[in-house]
Amino acid sequence: MAEIGGKAKGLGAILAASAPCPPSFTVTTSALRHCFGSLLEVTRGGALPDDFAAELDARVRTLPQDADGRYSLAIRSSFTTEDRPDAVSPGVYHSEVGPVTLDEVGPAVMRVWASGFTPGAIAYRAVKGLPTEELGMAVVIQHAPRPAVGGVVYTLVPGTNDASAILLEYANGSPSNVVEHQRSVQSRIISKRTRAAVEIPFDAEALIDWSLKLERAHNAPLDIEWLIDADGRLWLVQARRLPYCREPEIGYTSDARGTTLRSGKLAPFRLSADAPINVAPAALVLPGAFAEYKSSGIGPELVKALRAVFAPFLDHGPVSMRSAYWSALDGGDMMPQSGRLTTLDECVDHVVDFWRFIIDSGRDDYTAEIALLILNWTSLRASLIALVPDEGPATIAALYGQLGGLESFAHDVYDIDLRTLTAIRSVVPEKPQMFVLPGEPPTEVPTELRQARVLDDVEIEHVGHDLAAIRKVFGGARVEFLVLNDGAIITWQVSALTPVETTLHYFQVTREVEAGAKISGPLIPIHRAEDMAALRDAPGDRIAYVDFLGSGLRDPAAAVAIVSELKSANCPVLLRGSLLSHFAALLRDYGVTVYPILQELDDIPAGSVVEVRPLA
Repeated sequence: MAEIGGKAKGLGAILAASAPCPPSFTVTTSALRHCFGSLLEVTRGGALPDDFAAELDARVRTLPQDADGRYSLAIRSSFTTEDRPDAVSPGVYHSEVGPVTLDEVGPAVMRVWASGFTPGAIAYRAVKGLPTEELGMAVVIQHAPRPAVGGVVYTLVPGTNDASAILLEYANGSPSNVVEHQRSVQSRIISKRTRAAVEIPFDAEALIDWSLKLERAHNAPLDIEWLIDADGRLWLVQARRLPYCREPEIGYTSDARGTTLRSGKLAPFRLSADAPINVAPAALVLPGAFAEYKSSGIGPELVKALRAVFAPFLDHGPVSMRSAYWSALDGGDMMPQSGRLTTLDECVDHVVDFWRFIIDSGRDDYTAEIALLILNWTSLRASLIALVPDEGPATIAALYGQLGGLESFAHDVYDIDLRTLTAIRSVVPEKPQMFVLPGEPPTEVPTELRQARVLDDVEIEHVGHDLAAIRKVFGGARVEFLVLNDGAIITWQVSALTPVETTLHYFQVTREVEAGAKISGPLIPIHRAEDMAALRDAPGDRIAYVDFLGSGLRDPAAAVAIVSELKSANCPVLLRGSLLSHFAALLRDYGVTVYPILQELDDIPAGSVVEVRPLA
């Protein structure tokens, strides 16, 4: 920074990522001090030393030359304190863009140098608490392609702390038309995860890709200037960091009630103060503990704090831990969860393993809150997920055992009127299997329960009461419940209902293709990562079929990899299990079209043509 300044540092990051960037070089601050020994000399100007002028000419000659012998250049300021999140220096310093001759480059550099020491520039640095008279002006000299359209990408929506979307601003011609509001500017907000964007008159996919790659490389939000030239080539011409506000990471552990952490898994603990819902006793391993681990490893003080929070829970029985991760860039699905933990050492080891997973998988981004929820192991009779729209009945999926069975096993579906707290529709299939413990093989459901309703009328009334209370406080929501063997019903998770989730329903599959089917095509089963090759090789409008039972997809990393490939394959997915399952949500989050089904399709040979219709 001391030699090249903030703007050149941003360019260096673009080049280091091998992103498309016009060729350039930097006139360093040492060159300024070589040419002018004092602030007064800079402001007075004068002739450049012969040795510097010759080297400048030689450098300019390495850049592309126009047909008329001139050079299209951007000659920009790069002060040592410029383009920092706390000192962006907008409009403070001078830049020039346009065609120039070799003889005109030197005077332009001198004008940029002088702009660092105007009364306004000195006053700006004084207000920011920065050195005022330091000879710290470098100059970036960059080839300037002739732009057809240009603009700015912000990977954090300006004026907010929302890093889940990018703001794309563009106008015909140079990016300066956007930055300086010289022409009518068009703006689009685009979700980073779904990439959903409409009415953009050029291909923005590469621009979005590079913007997000650079954001990941910096691990910070960025403001990126870009242009597309007359030949349709994308160029990134500037990048600077934007400020992002984080809450101070204080303490290692806390009680879960009243937390301000943003994980959806903690919503019940935030809501319990305002809504009459039952939540389990729970504690948190806080982001501050993860920060300490990253800084100093698993030291004695951190181990002591972790053992202290686990001990009271172990006094009541085995401990369970689940991710309370939140990120604006990552949905946090398919995170590892613990089994039954029965000793202090097992609890500490799981925390460290979770932290290593976060680091190794690159999920410790600049927005991430890395936390773990601590509870006593619960002996479950059943698990529920409910969709609660802003108005109208709620839809509940109910199954015996762990929620993980929603990916694979048959389950009841109820529509509940939240005014009368009664079921107005029930689908009760045979339920032969369940997961008693996460990560364990399935267990047979007792014969007498297989065709019985998972919830009786009293339990439906209880759940309906809690859903009505949650809707009153929270609005439309996706809610998970645990039904314990002692009869208690615990609100387990609450998250905002997406627009897509308000329109979800189940589908059925047949081999009789008739007019009016939702979709039809050859069926390609996906049980493991290797099966993706058959999907890629299959011609035409193929349909992927995913059933978690007996597959290798329960591993979080494998599941995310499969979802990414399914998105790339651009084909619909039949998912056996609940439309409310975590894997179904992950598919939708990645923009994959998913059709939840309750039936098993293993008796249909791979490649057979099937049709998909809404379940009656």
